[in-house]
Amino acid sequence: MPRRVFVLALGFALVIFGVVSPPVAKATVLRTFAVRYTSNQPGDVTIASNTSETCPPAAATCAAALNGTAVGANLNDNNYAMQFVDVDGDATTFNSSTANLVLPVGSSVLFAGLYWAGTTVGATAPPNLAGIGTVKFKVPGGAYLNLTSTQTDQDPTGLKAYQGFVDVTSQVQAAGAGTYETGNVQAAQGANMDAGWALVVAYADPSKPARNLTVFDGFGVVNSALAPVDIPVNGFTTPPSGPVNTKLGVFAMDGDRGSTGDSMALNGQVLSDGL
Repeated sequence: MPRRVFVLALGFALVIFGVVSPPVAKATVLRTFAVRYTSNQPGDVTIASNTSETCPPAAATCAAALNGTAVGANLNDNNYAMQFVDVDGDATTFNSSTANLVLPVGSSVLFAGLYWAGTTVGATAPPNLAGIGTVKFKVPGGAYLNLTSTQTDQDPTGLKAYQGFVDVTSQVQAAGAGTYETGNVQAAQGANMDAGWALVVAYADPSKPARNLTVFDGFGVVNSALAPVDIPVNGFTTPPSGPVNTKLGVFAMDGDRGSTGDSMALNGQVLSDGL
């Protein structure tokens, strides 16, 4: 196997794909990370995701924050009364957003998991706090489906963060690539609030090299006051020779671009990307 790829879904704090060595974060792990899906075959893993809250468009620095040109704390959600994104014009949703799932021609979906998360204590309460385990989900060309999580995790401390998960493999296998939509992600609105969702998809593709495709998930809350925590991942065997490449992706909630000092590392190497 020339390359190894896996997905590690770290719940509210992070959803990650990576390899072999444990990532490190300052976090409290409330549900231990374990394998959700695994397969050895030619293929890959991808994520389609979006936010369910944004800064108010009328705020003076909102546009600059969205395009990354704001300065310092103006890049953080702490500085804005965060409000819902609602793009669908549907009276049954109070928030909604879309993301494009791109799949290669000739590929086939092996696994698809929908994750959503948010914080529930803020200036404006969630529309239905008891409904954190439910969302509306729309496949390309379809109508909204009402989904209920099979795994709901909650943080008992201050911000009351939570995460929901449901397996949507059959729906994504039938619908394929295209624009997916998720609505009614429960969350509070106001300063330092956040909400969002991610569709994690593993797929087979005969044009790709043989890989290990694994979805890990759990639930953790990152807090700068806590000691770093190692999140172990295992079960991977790399080839005895030749190049070994890693693909790593992250689903993160409440990421403040204007704050510094926080990081995630894989095998001691701090991670970053083009954004």
